[in-house]
Amino acid sequence: MDTPAADKVRFVCSGCEPYAPVDERQIEVGAIVKAIFRTGREDVAAERMWLEVKDVDRSRKEVIGVLLNSPLFVAGLRYGSTVRVPLSSIIEVSRNG
Repeated sequence: MDTPAADKVRFVCSGCEPYAPVDERQIEVGAIVKAIFRTGREDVAAERMWLEVKDVDRSRKEVIGVLLNSPLFVAGLRYGSTVRVPLSSIIEVSRNG
């Protein structure tokens, strides 16, 4: 079985540079977004992964989506997991996947 393209290339960082969150108005149902997931580890602080947005809860300032990567360092998640992430952790929005 082929590995989805989103699962083939991903960046993991131990000392990520600061980033500017995207304009929250760009985040909508159906969008593919990249979010930062904290690992809780000292050697790898965060992992950046893609998810498909299924709902945007602006009152809670969070996105509910389906993970499009297989995490390397975030325990308890796998490809296809439903996740909730803060809007502030989204660093990229793709309109065409």
